[in-house]
Amino acid sequence: MPAAAAGVLRATLDRWFGQVDVPEAERVPVRGVTRLEMARVALAPLRDTLSAERLERLINAVVLVFGVEALVSTRDTCGLDPEAATETMSWAARALVRAAVAEVRPE
Repeated sequence: MPAAAAGVLRATLDRWFGQVDVPEAERVPVRGVTRLEMARVALAPLRDTLSAERLERLINAVVLVFGVEALVSTRDTCGLDPEAATETMSWAARALVRAAVAEVRPE
């Protein structure tokens, strides 16, 4: 994994753990909502297929399979090369979408 990605992850975790005892309303956001917004935009076409609750659950699930944390898991833990890591993360996102749609449209 690139050193920059590892550094971002470490800094984020250090800030998060540094605030764990601070009341939630007083915490400084550790990072922005860019990844969450990207997932919302990508999954917006499913608004007519999924209920608002199911769509939000899918968005939250998809956020887990991309970004620096997913990169660490696929590269360091699984030992995948960059191409395999990207394909695995893409496969996981597609599997989550298929599962969410199948819940409302059983085959």
